[in-house]
Amino acid sequence: MPRSVSALLLAVLSAVHLTGGLNNAAAQAPDVALSRSAGAASSMAPDRSLLPHAAAWNSHTSAAAESGADADKRAGANRELEEATDAVVDAGIARWRRARRRLWQQLHAGQQLHAGHQGQAEQQQLAWRLWQQQQQQQQEDDGGSDGDGMDLVASAAAAGAAAGAGVNGPSTGAGAAGAAAAAAAAGGGSSTAPGGGSSGSSSTAAVMAGLHRLLATAKQHRAKSPESHVLRPRQLQRAVYLGDLERIRSFMWRMAAGERLTVALLGGSVTMGMGAVVGEPSYAQWLQMWFAEVAPARPDSGLPPEGPGAGPESGRAGSWLGVVGPGWNASTVRVINAACPATSSGYMNLCLKEYLLDAHPPDLVLLEYAINDPPFPQPAFENEPRKSLELLLRKLLLLPGRPAVALLNGYRWQGQFILPGPAKRDALGVYYSNAESEYFEFATYYGLQLLSLKAAVYHQMVAGVRSFRTDLTRAQTRANATSDKMAFFYEDPIHPTGLTGHRAMAELIIGMLVKVGRGLVMRPWRQSEESVRLAPLPRHLIPGNEDSVSDVCILGDRLRDSAVEQNGFAWVNEGRDPRAPKWGFTATQPGANITFVLNTTAPASDGAGFAAGSATAAASNATAAAAAPAQKPRFVILILAYLRSYENMGMADIHCAGGCVCGTRALALYDKYGGENGTSAMAPAAAAQYAAAVAAAAAEAQTGLAMAPAARLDGLWEPRASQLQLGCVQALLMTAPAGQAPGAGTGAAAPPDMGSCRVLVRVAQDTRSGAHKVKLGGLIVSESSPALASGMCRDNAEAMQRAAGYRE
Repeated sequence: MPRSVSALLLAVLSAVHLTGGLNNAAAQAPDVALSRSAGAASSMAPDRSLLPHAAAWNSHTSAAAESGADADKRAGANRELEEATDAVVDAGIARWRRARRRLWQQLHAGQQLHAGHQGQAEQQQLAWRLWQQQQQQQQEDDGGSDGDGMDLVASAAAAGAAAGAGVNGPSTGAGAAGAAAAAAAAGGGSSTAPGGGSSGSSSTAAVMAGLHRLLATAKQHRAKSPESHVLRPRQLQRAVYLGDLERIRSFMWRMAAGERLTVALLGGSVTMGMGAVVGEPSYAQWLQMWFAEVAPARPDSGLPPEGPGAGPESGRAGSWLGVVGPGWNASTVRVINAACPATSSGYMNLCLKEYLLDAHPPDLVLLEYAINDPPFPQPAFENEPRKSLELLLRKLLLLPGRPAVALLNGYRWQGQFILPGPAKRDALGVYYSNAESEYFEFATYYGLQLLSLKAAVYHQMVAGVRSFRTDLTRAQTRANATSDKMAFFYEDPIHPTGLTGHRAMAELIIGMLVKVGRGLVMRPWRQSEESVRLAPLPRHLIPGNEDSVSDVCILGDRLRDSAVEQNGFAWVNEGRDPRAPKWGFTATQPGANITFVLNTTAPASDGAGFAAGSATAAASNATAAAAAPAQKPRFVILILAYLRSYENMGMADIHCAGGCVCGTRALALYDKYGGENGTSAMAPAAAAQYAAAVAAAAAEAQTGLAMAPAARLDGLWEPRASQLQLGCVQALLMTAPAGQAPGAGTGAAAPPDMGSCRVLVRVAQDTRSGAHKVKLGGLIVSESSPALASGMCRDNAEAMQRAAGYRE
């Protein structure tokens, strides 16, 4: 529309509105109408008030009333009022023209600024305006829009509900009634809460009010001590990839509703808390304290006054899972630290059931393995570490409740590999010195959230900014009482320190949750999102990388219960920290021996809980069991976790003592019969011949235990550290049909120990330290990925340390 026409239209509309409104009101109540008109005119044109004209009009009408109806006086008053109205309209048009002129000047100045012709101060103003526009656009992108206009209305209704309820207190009767009415007008009762039936419009308003309170509290939390926060908004902005939003939005919506939720942390030593020393919080503790503040538990929440101890509630057999605090029970959201130091995602894929209980599935899982997994295994993606990561992700995504899964990628300034090329230099300060680039492929494929620590902090590290310095570690400066405790990012070359590095990791998680919460303000939770959240997973990213439910991981009390014979071995806890017990079987004399019995019923029952949500995996397993004869041996890797230390350690020999064949004998039989395994077909005659050969070899091994062992473990090493390491043995297991008791057999020709494998460990006479201590901490059977298991043992990069993972 042309500017002249716009100005004319505005003038006409203003004149009609003011003149008609004033005359109509004057005819009914002159005094009230004039007082309101005077206020309106003053707000439009402060320099042209109607008050003098109103006083004159009052005096004229009062005089006319006393002397009788005087038409001339009334006409004069009306003319004066019309002149005043015209003046107001003229003033409004003039102000509009001035505003239009200023806007044009600002736009022209903005173009000049963009071309670089204005001063620095004006450039900053323009940049600030552009940043505000970007933030608004980003907030809209976070929440999206259904395009029907209802989200903004619902958001306004929720804001009214929050205002009625008060930011920190319960709602009053009037406020609650107004909120309910606004929500009814906004949502019409169409919203449905995640995980259960229709919530209704009033419930939606209550949750939105809780969401506003949560976000307001989060803002207050950050404002209380801004100097101690490590990351700035711009760092958070570039470090958070949100992926598909349905699962994480469900978590935040239920959190705002006050539901009891669980956040599970899986990872290595960083997640366990190493680096956060001398009372400084780890990122898990920072996160739990934030939850306690923004999602406090109600008095009637039913949360126990104390955190759980050992036992079934802990999740890891015979050890404390690490429900972090302080004050975990003060929040409706509890953080479960299920990390295991010095391990990779490959280990957690095998032993996930030992760390997460079926009875208490998590609602949000944070996975921290980017610095533990190898950076560039070959061939790309079609390698065992990446296959194992994908299987772990799928197990988590298929857990009951369909939790949100986020990749929390740490970063080591001191890289863990030598850069290729003739220089052979260390990867010091190299941006791509971890597995994150390939992790991002999984994030985009499965729609996972991804949090990148290096994206947030790398440029500050290069610049040597306070809190991000890498030239020294915090440990090197702790002896100096006057040193800046907020200066350095790392406690040691690997682990971030508590006040900076760990806090930055917590702020990444918090920033993601706040960002999703703001998106819910723009677009509240919808019924349609629930079906998307529960949708089946896509096919595997890596071709042929099929789900497995047959892995067995025996730790803690289950390891103790699987030992059927003990001669010289005792079940002891050598841990010094009650939070990190070091249970295991220990012997100190040569000749001491212990025998473990494994149930090899096919398919293995261990892990079935994780397959419950995967119809594809269950169907695949059933098909395999039906297609292959029950007597067909399975090729697996037996993995024994044993202690390695720098003094008093001895050696131990491993034998298969019934129901299985180990070592080179197993590998030779596997190669001889073509290596058929898993779901591959095998003719009944060939399967019977295969099984008979394995049974004969197993009987020979059982009667000839004096023969060479299948493998030898050496517990002595040079580093002044103590760690559980992995010893691997190839094995062929003679399986019994599913549901058949081990040793029951299937007929007269069936071996009596079919369905069980006896593994014997004996302390050797040989020693390099002069002593003979042997400690065993776990037993794993890996069928899904024998190559992965072999690599774990060969490289010792996947060293298994349960809660006992702290260096001594």
